[in-house]
Amino acid sequence: MNLKIWETPPQFNKDFLQPEPFLTPFLLKGENNSCIIVCPGGGYTGKAYDYEGLDVAPWLNSIGCSAFVLDYRVSPYKAPVPLMDLQRAIRFVRSKSSDFGVNPDKIGVLGFSAGGHLAACAMTRVNYVGVSEDEIDNQSCRPDFGILCYPVITMKEFGHDGSRIALLGNNPSEEELDLYSCETQVTEKTPPCFIWHTFEDQLVPVNNVLLFSQSLAKNGITHELHIFDKGSHGLSLAKTDEKTASAWTLLCEKWMKENNFL
Repeated sequence: MNLKIWETPPQFNKDFLQPEPFLTPFLLKGENNSCIIVCPGGGYTGKAYDYEGLDVAPWLNSIGCSAFVLDYRVSPYKAPVPLMDLQRAIRFVRSKSSDFGVNPDKIGVLGFSAGGHLAACAMTRVNYVGVSEDEIDNQSCRPDFGILCYPVITMKEFGHDGSRIALLGNNPSEEELDLYSCETQVTEKTPPCFIWHTFEDQLVPVNNVLLFSQSLAKNGITHELHIFDKGSHGLSLAKTDEKTASAWTLLCEKWMKENNFL
């Protein structure tokens, strides 16, 4: 069962032939469960909804975490619409946390590639970019933690050209480039995070996570960063990868337990 997060999504355009943004729930039984909203990648032009979404949520369930997979809007929608969708999803889950058996103080975001950029935007842009609609929007849109998997971080040097064009258009201003370069937006309010990437990634350079880690450290934000030697872009859970990146799920689970997110 898919859950609509808005009665009337702001800036919705039926001519773009995309569904209204929704969440697919993977909820554990019981109360006070940790919860993660998963953002599949796709360069802001599409979404690997199965591979980096529906396949990921059962893994989160297996380690004791409820999950939602977010179908957010992509190009021809431009910024800030995707971030608006994720922030609304966070507020939606938090507002109905008792119904979902979720701890409202343990709601995280997990994103792959451009979905990782979206998750990082939610972590660094903790003020709501949308227009207040109802009581759901009284909730905080700040995630309590983040998990970033081979994420796009910057819209500047080392960024992913396709993601930048899809999100910001062909001629973004310097202000827009800065605003959506997550390494420039880290503050003391940015939540802790787990990050991984591979050195071999040719599509999204590893420099993205290095820039973000440096900014997190400068602002005193605790985080764990793993850079694996081998592995191409788009590994998702890396179940079929016999190289070092296949360890990321175990390392992430350990990090979540050590930081009381599980």
